[in-house]
Amino acid sequence: MSRRNLLAAALIAPLLLLVTLSFLVPLGATLYRAVDDSEFSTALPRTASLLRAWDGQDLPPEEAFASLVAEL
Repeated sequence: MSRRNLLAAALIAPLLLLVTLSFLVPLGATLYRAVDDSEFSTALPRTASLLRAWDGQDLPPEEAFASLVAEL
C-alpha cells in the first residue's frame, strides 16, 4: 500500500467508526428493548406466571387471556 492510500484510509477511519457506532449502538439498544421483559413481569404478575407455566406448543391457556384482560 502506498503512503497516499494509507493516509486516505487513516483519514476516513474515524468517520467510518463514528457512522458505524451511531448506527449499531441504537440498533442494538432497540433490539435489546424489544426482548427485555423486566417491566412485563412486574406490571402483569399473574399473566407472567401463567405464561411461564405454558409449554409453548399451542395457544396459551384460557386463564392467561383472562388474567391479561383483568390486569390491563
